[in-house]
Amino acid sequence: MAIVRGDRTIVTDNGLLHRPLGVPKWLGDTDLAIVEFLCAIEYKVAPITAEPAAVGEPLRSAGFPAGAQVWAVVRGFVELLLSKFLPQGHSLAYTNEVKISMSGGPIFNAKGFLVRIKGRGKYRDPDFGVYAFKDATEQTAELLKKMVKSSWVIPISVYLQFVSSHLGS
Repeated sequence: MAIVRGDRTIVTDNGLLHRPLGVPKWLGDTDLAIVEFLCAIEYKVAPITAEPAAVGEPLRSAGFPAGAQVWAVVRGFVELLLSKFLPQGHSLAYTNEVKISMSGGPIFNAKGFLVRIKGRGKYRDPDFGVYAFKDATEQTAELLKKMVKSSWVIPISVYLQFVSSHLGS
């Protein structure tokens, strides 16, 4: 698994840095992009599944926290499943205490399958519109309170749908 840092450097799970080939291919209006790089090392690709999530399902987040040189894995659970998408493709909230710069990192289920991509951390200011539904409907005050206390992910199905319809995979 690889993470793209803010300076567009690709960091693989063994801590090696790589330069991307070309510009990222953004996946529609989501917070996902495909980035290619060359390397002499052959990396194992994580198995992917788009099986639906359930509240209480255990999840593991992985990535490089800001300033850390070590791959971190954080455990938590699915907390909320939204029937609608938030901006940039987020639709599932979880309890994992992820750190800054782990965005874009993999989210694995208990079977070790890649099921989601880490998007947004907890406690974002609701006035910035990050918790507004894409269809412009509003959530209840109770739901908003839960949303603010959660980290957010993008289902891997968003990636799979985009790739199958736009990149011919």
